[in-house]
Amino acid sequence: MKYLILHGIVSYSFVFELDKKINGIKDRYKSQKHLFNSSDIQFLEKSEAFLNLVERCLEYKLKKSDYYGLEFIVSDLEKISKEIEKLNDWNFRPIRNEIQEIRNYFIDLDRSDSE
Repeated sequence: MKYLILHGIVSYSFVFELDKKINGIKDRYKSQKHLFNSSDIQFLEKSEAFLNLVERCLEYKLKKSDYYGLEFIVSDLEKISKEIEKLNDWNFRPIRNEIQEIRNYFIDLDRSDSE
């Protein structure tokens, strides 16, 4: 992510907030695993793997100055959010909200690029 900041592609505060949110979600998975059954844990692990992918994808896309991929990231985040909603479990609500916030960061980034 240092590359992105040094080249002025994204601001330090954007990267800091995004990392904080992604790491917050990962930490919540780890600390609350005992509350979930095995299928929920599989879902959480898939979500964590997805968030790692989002992080790498964002870095790659921004390095290439290819914002085209952002709409796909937003779409995938929306899908994960809907899957969490289907679980209808209050334990997942904070996670869903954080994923929605990350989604909104990508939407804002996409908008600011097109202006």
